[in-house]
Amino acid sequence: MPTTIRYIPSVLYLVVAVVCLVMARKSILTRRIIPFHEAAAGKPWEDMEEPLRQVILTLTRTTGFGFLAVGLLLIATCAAAPGHPGAVLKYGSPCIALTYCLGIFWSTYRLHQATRTLTPWKGSLAAAALLLAAMAVSSVLG
Repeated sequence: MPTTIRYIPSVLYLVVAVVCLVMARKSILTRRIIPFHEAAAGKPWEDMEEPLRQVILTLTRTTGFGFLAVGLLLIATCAAAPGHPGAVLKYGSPCIALTYCLGIFWSTYRLHQATRTLTPWKGSLAAAALLLAAMAVSSVLG
């Protein structure tokens, strides 16, 4: 088996990590509600009461720190043993990331179902699929 194939899981993990870091930056540094949340609320940001705004910003920033943690975890996993991860790095770290991505999927999909707002549930499901693909390739590679 060619050596380059051993790096496929790391590349997939890094793709998810980059997306997580982009989402972390957006969420942590936000100064207003995310547009799809505003659409789901059915009320413009400017019309919301200040205490509610602060709660929304706090929850959004908290989610951002979760994205940051997952992104850094996946980068650390790749850096620790690129192409040759042990069992903990091969499955443990990606399972933590998978749990977060599936949690984001579940939350955003439920919001979509409840409000018919376009939420990014497909993106979180795609990230989960990439993580599963990377774990499957790791498993096959042994």
